[in-house]
Amino acid sequence: MLDRDSQQQILDILRNGRLSTVFQPIVDLRSRDFLAVEALTRGPKGSPLHSPAELFPRAERVGMIRELELSALETAAKAFCTLNLPAKLFVNISPMSLVSANAVIIARDVLQRSGLRAENVVLELSEQYQTEDYSALVSALEAFKQEGFGIAVDDLGAGYAGLKTWSQLQPDFVKIDRHFISGIDKDPIKHEFVRSILTMAQEIKSRVIAEGIETFEELQVLRELGVRYVQGYLLGRPSAIPEITDNIHRLADRPAMRERALANRKVIGALAQDFPSIDVHTRLEDVVRLFKAQAGISSLPVLHHNTPTGIISRQQALEIFSERFGPELHGRKPVVQFMNDKPIVVEFNTPLEDVSYLLTEDVQQDLIQDLIIAQQGRYRGIAKTSALLRAITDQQISSARHANPLTQLPGNVPINERAQTLINAQDEFWVAYCDLNDFKAFNDVYGYALGDKAILLLANLLSETVDCDLDFVGHIGGDDFILLMRSEAAPELCATMCSRFEAQVRQLYDPAALSNRGIWSPDRRGRQSFFPLMSLSIGLVKPRLSSGLRADDVSALASEAKKEAKRLPGGGVYVSDARFPEVASHYLRATA
Repeated sequence: MLDRDSQQQILDILRNGRLSTVFQPIVDLRSRDFLAVEALTRGPKGSPLHSPAELFPRAERVGMIRELELSALETAAKAFCTLNLPAKLFVNISPMSLVSANAVIIARDVLQRSGLRAENVVLELSEQYQTEDYSALVSALEAFKQEGFGIAVDDLGAGYAGLKTWSQLQPDFVKIDRHFISGIDKDPIKHEFVRSILTMAQEIKSRVIAEGIETFEELQVLRELGVRYVQGYLLGRPSAIPEITDNIHRLADRPAMRERALANRKVIGALAQDFPSIDVHTRLEDVVRLFKAQAGISSLPVLHHNTPTGIISRQQALEIFSERFGPELHGRKPVVQFMNDKPIVVEFNTPLEDVSYLLTEDVQQDLIQDLIIAQQGRYRGIAKTSALLRAITDQQISSARHANPLTQLPGNVPINERAQTLINAQDEFWVAYCDLNDFKAFNDVYGYALGDKAILLLANLLSETVDCDLDFVGHIGGDDFILLMRSEAAPELCATMCSRFEAQVRQLYDPAALSNRGIWSPDRRGRQSFFPLMSLSIGLVKPRLSSGLRADDVSALASEAKKEAKRLPGGGVYVSDARFPEVASHYLRATA
C-alpha cells in the first residue's frame, strides 16, 4: 500500500510538472567566473518529497527513477536556458537511466525541446546508485559522449566504486567527495589524498572539482594544491538565480597567502611587464596602429573599467587587416568583436607552480597566449609563457642544487635566504635546531641503510607536524635539521615532535634492543658502552628582530640553544632566552 501511494505521488508530480530547479555555482578559480552550475532538483514545496534525499530514493523504490530523472533534466534545461549563462549545466543521473533503452535519443529530444545543446550538458554519475555491469555503462556513456555530452563522476573517494568508475569510464570531470575537503587545512591525510587525485587526473585528462568548500582555509589549501574548479557554500549557495559570492575576490587578500608569496618571492607578479592596455571600445584600426608603433608588444589586454575582459595578439590583429578589404570592413569596429574573450588571467601573488599547473592541467589551453596579471581583479601587466617556463626551470635547478640529496629538503643556502627574508620583513619567528641523540651508535650497529631510514623518519615527522603555510623545514646535513617557525605554538609543536619521534623510532630497533631499551656499541674512545634508544633534542630560540640582525646571527643563536638541548637527559626541547628576555629559560620535556 505504501509503495502504491508513493507511486501515485511520483505520477502526480510528473503529470503536473511540480518539479523545480535550483543551481549551485561551480567556479573557475583562474577566471573567478562560472565554469558551470549544478542543477539540484526539488519536489513540491511543503511536501515530504520536496527534498531530493527523499524524492529520488522514493522514485527508485517504485521503479520510476528513469521517468523522474528525465523530467528533472527537462525542468533543469528549461530553467538553465533562461539564465543565459556562459557556462555548462551539470545534471545528476543514475546508471540505470543511462543504460536504459534509447536513453541517448530520449535525452537528446528532451534537450531539443528545451533549446539546449548536448555540448553544454555534463551528466554527473553518483555512487548513490551503483552498478556492477560496467561494460553496459561504458557502452552507454560512449554513446552519450559521441552525442556531445560531458561526463562527470561524483563523490570520488566515498567508496571503492568511485575509483573503479573513474578508471573504467575516464570521465571529463571528477568531483572529490566533500569528506576529503572538509578540514583539509588541518588534516595531512586529506591533503595527500587530494594531491594524489590531481596527479592521477592529469594522467587521464580529467578535470578535478572540489566540492563542499565552506571555509577560506579549505579554499586556500585547495588553490595552493592546484585545484582549479571549486564548489561549496563559501562560493555560492543553491538558488534559482545562481551567484558567485564576493569571497572569490577576497581569496587573494588572505594574509597567509600574501605573507607566503612575499616570503618566497616566487610569484607570477614578478614576471609582469608593463604592456599598454586598450578599452573594449577601441577601434581595430587603432589597435593595429599601436602594434605597428611598438614592435616589442606581442599582445594587448582589453579592459573594461580596468578589469581584464579579453586579449588580442599582434598576429591576430594584423591577419584581420591583411585580408582583402580588411581595413575597410573592420577598421572602425570595436576590438571587443575580435578579441579572445577567454584570456588567461592570474592574480599577482599566485605562486609560479600554481600558474604552471593551471596552464598544463587544461589540455586545450593555448600555451602561446600571453598571461594577464591582475591584482584584486585590476590589470597589472602581461607575463609571457616563455618567461614563466624559464623562471620555473631556474627555480627547479636552484632547488635541486641546494636540496639535501637524501631528504630533498632545502639545505644551508635556502635556509639562510628564508631567515634573511623574515628578518628583512621584520616578521617574528622561532628558529629550532633539531638533532638526534645517540644516532652514531645506531648507525654503527644497524648500518647506513637503517641510519638513512632514521633520518627520513625525522624529516617526514618534522614536515608533517609543522604548519606548511607558516613554517619552513630545512636539512643542514646528517641528523641536523633547522625549522624557521612563525606558528605561535612553536614550543608546543616542538615538544610534540620529540614525543612522536620517541614513539616512531622504535620500529627501527630489533626486539632485543627494545627489551633492553638500548644497544651496546663502541663509544668514541672504542670502549663498549650502552646507548639508549634514539631521542630528539631541539634547541629553540626567538631572535630579537633589529636592523642589524643577520641570518648568521640566527644560526649562532640556534647552535647555542641546541647545545643546551643536548644536555637534557632523554631528549626534549630547550627554549633559550638569548636575544629574547621576555621569555625566561625553561624546559619543555618530551613525554614518554
